[in-house]
Amino acid sequence: MGILMTVNSVNLNSKKDFIINRLYENLPKKPYCTSDFFGLKIRDKKQAIRHSHIQINHPNFKRYIVIDADYPGAATAWRYDFDDNIPVPNLIVVNPENTHCHFYYELEAPVSFTESSSKRAQEFYNSVSKKLTEVLKGDSKYVGLIAKNPAHEKWIVEVPRLEKYSLHELVEHLELKPHEYRNINSEKPGIEKFVINGRNDHLFNEIRHQAYIDIRSYRSKTFVEWFDHVKSLLINANKNFSVPLPYSEVCATAKSIAKYCWKKDSYCFQEFCERQHIKAKKGGRAKSDKYVEMRRTAARLLRSGKTKTYISELLQVSYRSVLRWLQGIKVQAAIMHLSELKKICDNAQNQILACFIASLIVIILDEHIYDLNESEELKITIKFKLKVPIQ
Repeated sequence: MGILMTVNSVNLNSKKDFIINRLYENLPKKPYCTSDFFGLKIRDKKQAIRHSHIQINHPNFKRYIVIDADYPGAATAWRYDFDDNIPVPNLIVVNPENTHCHFYYELEAPVSFTESSSKRAQEFYNSVSKKLTEVLKGDSKYVGLIAKNPAHEKWIVEVPRLEKYSLHELVEHLELKPHEYRNINSEKPGIEKFVINGRNDHLFNEIRHQAYIDIRSYRSKTFVEWFDHVKSLLINANKNFSVPLPYSEVCATAKSIAKYCWKKDSYCFQEFCERQHIKAKKGGRAKSDKYVEMRRTAARLLRSGKTKTYISELLQVSYRSVLRWLQGIKVQAAIMHLSELKKICDNAQNQILACFIASLIVIILDEHIYDLNESEELKITIKFKLKVPIQ
């Protein structure tokens, strides 16, 4: 497949080469591209420029206005059949088989389309694009994600104008009134307007609103059932395209919608959290039971004088696990036997003394108390010699 330009060597003798190289410099680093419409690809622009259709504008800003004139003779109609005041396109990319074409208008300054950008500037761009589509009798449903690539040999390319436009200059040519490019989004208050970028976005925006309603009927069901429902909606809608999306892309869109609705619906999400909590408790309990015998073995080894490092290597567990198993075990043993010790004390004073004795026992016995449990008895006789001063 031949390319009408080489990126590394720009031939300035040709207006076409000059403006196409300028367009190449303005392309996104990894634009969408295709040559067959069986699925868009994302490629480095050195590879993308070899495809017949390519993404012209950057995702976050737009430097070009592209009009899709989808009717025979479009390439010459703007000169002879329309108003004389129509702004001259910078590029006209013509399909020689049917004489349909894309009109390119290049802007001096790109218009930012991020969430934090000026909404008025975006409305200004959209209104000019809408008016150009109207006067050139372009396709109003064309969303501009990809366009005919002027660097591809498949098309005939004309360059009527090299100079870039400002939006205000285009407004003067189109004789737009201020109310036509201000508050463009207020035509239908309360109805959300969105830009649909290709078939994926069309499916997403068509089905998601239905999903917001349908989720209520799946509150007592599982996520798998809900996902299958959303996927079936998308599969049916995908059949309406002349070139349907691949099954993998339909599934990816279904998963995105299903997960969002499931998480945002408080009832479904709460049930999901409760099920996860129950599963986690079961799993944690089973995992804990698995190490009971190992913890007892670790205690016995420690009582016999083995080091914690030796125990971790012998049991093939981490040193941190051994520390965690044996942490506080002396205190637990003392508390376990403290209640029995209190019972044999005859008054409150002796019960206070019993607490002291229990702590003392833990210190004295040290490692030998590690393996005590409820089934074992600890018998200790302690004798005190008290010297009482004679009155």
